[in-house]
Amino acid sequence: MSDRAASIRVQSVLLVFLMVATLLAAPPPAGAQEGPAFDVDNRGGCSDEGGAPYCTIQAAVDAALGERVTITVAPGIYPESVTIGAGMTLVGAGANQTLIDGRDSVGAAVVEVSGDATIRDIAVAGGPDLGEVGGIRVPSPIEGSADVLLDTVWVHDNAGLGVDVSGSSTVRIVDSTVGPNNGQGGVSASVYQGPSYGVAISNTTISGNGGSGLIADSGDVLIDFVTITGNGTGVAVGVEGNPRIHLRNSVVANNATDCAASPPIISEGNNVIGVDNSPSCAAWLESDQVGPSPDMEGTLVDAKLGPLADNGGTTLTHWLLPGSPALGRVGASISDFLSSPYQLNSSASTSFPEFGPSSVVLTPSELYQVGSAFRSEPVRPDRNFTMDFTFSITGSAGGGADGLTFVIADSPTSLGDVGGGLGIGNLTDSVAVEFDTWNNGLPDYGDPNENHMGIDLS
Repeated sequence: MSDRAASIRVQSVLLVFLMVATLLAAPPPAGAQEGPAFDVDNRGGCSDEGGAPYCTIQAAVDAALGERVTITVAPGIYPESVTIGAGMTLVGAGANQTLIDGRDSVGAAVVEVSGDATIRDIAVAGGPDLGEVGGIRVPSPIEGSADVLLDTVWVHDNAGLGVDVSGSSTVRIVDSTVGPNNGQGGVSASVYQGPSYGVAISNTTISGNGGSGLIADSGDVLIDFVTITGNGTGVAVGVEGNPRIHLRNSVVANNATDCAASPPIISEGNNVIGVDNSPSCAAWLESDQVGPSPDMEGTLVDAKLGPLADNGGTTLTHWLLPGSPALGRVGASISDFLSSPYQLNSSASTSFPEFGPSSVVLTPSELYQVGSAFRSEPVRPDRNFTMDFTFSITGSAGGGADGLTFVIADSPTSLGDVGGGLGIGNLTDSVAVEFDTWNNGLPDYGDPNENHMGIDLS
């Protein structure tokens, strides 16, 4: 956002919602480095001897063992259990199209991951109840640590746990659904303490699991933009391993027991909790909406969630029904811009208390000013997302110019030209929606008038 030299406009953005005038687009997810392709398609004409394509996933894995490769799995049902080696990326046609069905497998899990790996766009089901593990198991590697990404997976109808993580593994679960699973629960984390989260779950639904939706026995676990509902226990924290669950922007409601935590959960705000069952599950923040503890009077919080269904996303979710307390709250409101994950550039500043703690002023009322504020945690541009924000443009001495933009770019420090460039001039690999308040004319800027919106591609 920028000011034209000939006129001045204060650009202020009030972050009523978790949003700012610019947004960072993510690079491809980390995990295994994608390399040579191995194709799997059991619909006919396949061979586990020579491939092109392979009939089973495990045959492709065995053929690629020791290499950093991508294994692409066609739509269909694959009745097998699979052990994925380090450095592999396993990609299906979609969590509703490619299913690894372990109903007849003899392993303790349908999918076991040994080392750095990515699993994307695949469903995992049918795991037996052999101990606790059923769906996906990520054990501690023999040496070092493992970095695993589960991206757009649906783990369901397993007799044991949906996802089990242990030891020195680091697992990220994004844009996924875990549940329903019939036995021990949804996600179990028993990870070593380290400098970062052992398990990080975001934009995910954990629903309909017979045990706990999430149980943490040790290590640090991050829950961000997650719905945990319809489980035996929503969130359970073990005692002996000193686990720490960080909960933010999430719904934990409509479980038989929503929260059973000792030590307490660490709330980072903007949560909807049906009932605090511990009786003190967390030191809740003002931005949380929490039902009463068992020893207190009050009304339980009804999250007003629709059934688990295809609501247009990449996996199944619970739609927020009219009147849900999560509307306009979860994944939205922030109480203090200074503590939120944003990168401020050039003239952008939060040093304007008159606008409130959840706001940023991108440019002051001075000549030749340009500023930007980027969310520093990337989003996936190939995934649906919704961002709501309000802004005001004030201080129009000299006529006021030039406007502001909402931009997706590949760097949190991106900043373009001042004036008619609206802070995005000369940026590359970006897309922006502009709110333009000054006519800089044609053809240089393509402005039809002094009051218009536009879409800019570069």
